[in-house]
Amino acid sequence: MKKILLFVLVVICLANCNSTKQALKIKSIKSEHDVTLFYSKKRKTITFISLPSEIIIENPSTKKKSFTDYWYIYGNKSKGNFISLYLIENEKLTKQSISKIKHIEGNSSKKYLITSKHFVDTTKFGRFFLKPYIEEMIRLKQDTLNVGTMSEFSKKQSKLIKWLTNNNDSIKIQPFKLKSGFEKEIRIPVEY
Repeated sequence: MKKILLFVLVVICLANCNSTKQALKIKSIKSEHDVTLFYSKKRKTITFISLPSEIIIENPSTKKKSFTDYWYIYGNKSKGNFISLYLIENEKLTKQSISKIKHIEGNSSKKYLITSKHFVDTTKFGRFFLKPYIEEMIRLKQDTLNVGTMSEFSKKQSKLIKWLTNNNDSIKIQPFKLKSGFEKEIRIPVEY
């Protein structure tokens, strides 16, 4: 009887050890959120384009896992600015702070929207190329303009989207444990 009890305890301990060592899993998926253009009054052109992508972060472990920092790694030479991360829950977006710890309960997942801020090279895509959008922004007296989903915008501006996204952009998150600190970063390619 003692041997059976000891065997059961060993199996439970091994199962718990294996489940806590499983790392977070990240999957990039296409987003149905809008592409946003940013107009600079000083330069009189569109200087940034925000492209939406979504990730699902899964915690296959039985214990709660966490992450802190997140990055968008721009593949093109012109790079871009800092990104925003939003938790998608019940069709609502909640902006996430880069400095706060974000938790994912055991055996669950969370969905996030990432909005990049790609710099537009005005030597390749100047005022003439983006003229209809600039005119619309000036008419509406605003410095941002939503121009539809990625697939809709790609149909109209395939050359620009190809230039912005064909250079292996990726997303990186920093897993974190309260007791031991930062763990190995996880990096995946962006899906548009």
